[in-house]
Amino acid sequence: MKKQKQLSPKIQRQLEILSKYYDIDFEKRLINLELVYDKVSDMIDDDIVITKKIVFKSEILQRVSEILDTFPFEFKVNLTFKINDYEGHDPDEVVESFKDCLEMFHYSIHREKSFRLLEAVILALVSVGILFIRKFVLDNGVIGDDNLTSEMLDITAWVFLWQAVTVLFLTPNEFREISFKILTRLNIVSLYKQGELVTRISQDDIQRNWVQISRAEKNSRKVMIIAGAFTFATGVMSVVNGLTAFVGDPFSWLSLISFLFALLISGVVSILGGIGAISVYREKGPFQKLVPFCAYFYLIVLTLLIAGIVALGVEFGSFTFMFGMLATFIVFILSSILYFVSYRILKHVNKVNSKRNA
Repeated sequence: MKKQKQLSPKIQRQLEILSKYYDIDFEKRLINLELVYDKVSDMIDDDIVITKKIVFKSEILQRVSEILDTFPFEFKVNLTFKINDYEGHDPDEVVESFKDCLEMFHYSIHREKSFRLLEAVILALVSVGILFIRKFVLDNGVIGDDNLTSEMLDITAWVFLWQAVTVLFLTPNEFREISFKILTRLNIVSLYKQGELVTRISQDDIQRNWVQISRAEKNSRKVMIIAGAFTFATGVMSVVNGLTAFVGDPFSWLSLISFLFALLISGVVSILGGIGAISVYREKGPFQKLVPFCAYFYLIVLTLLIAGIVALGVEFGSFTFMFGMLATFIVFILSSILYFVSYRILKHVNKVNSKRNA
């Protein structure tokens, strides 16, 4: 049997107080929590029009979560609902409604976390876009660096970036806190009627039929949208640089046409690739179909870029400048690698899931 971790004096004192109010099994590290309801209608939403099933009140989950906050994390909880009058409802139906409510919280967590990352990425891209616009108008002398418009663009860009950080890291997720506490702390959920046990489920029973997203799929989607954001930003940068060069010297067609063509084409593909990555993350949108093409396009361009740098090193007999050139393209190199790797991992995960569900 695994040796239990020694409890700190603070937790021991906390348990000493809790033992006045709750039945505690110190050996098994279990706390018995009992909630009493006069009738089952106190536990269900009666304002939702349904035909057969009952809908468990989410407020009860919030209440359970609040109580769990007062328990030491080292102790699991046996949750008991004591209901005097089931009003003709089957206890198993009440348990099923409890499980469904908790599972819907689980899906709400996934949806909200996905939306937050997407929102943060979009806000960051808007910030980058504003900074590139500011750079473009400054480089072409449209406005001066000390101009009020320049200052406004700079402040606006940083406001969007700070909002992205706030959304991603500083906004609390109430759904996540409730689900995490209940799923990790509950041991057994029991229903009683007039002092007699009528049904019981374990923590494993609660999550038995849940559709879980694998860690590999979640991480690959996160990496893809981050890589997509970088490729989108580099695409915008390429377009801005190309237009800046063209505006700066619009008459040197022979010297600029090949450069601008390659720069603008790669920029547009990078922008589309970024949009495609966002569509894949959202699991909807026609731009998802562009991701395979963009992934291999970036890989080919990256290979040609490195091969070209190496060829120049061989031609001039020195490779000392290679590090400087690679540093110049470091964002494109890293984003291309991340984009391709995340696409391949996600494709593999989807293939495995398809075989599993077949």
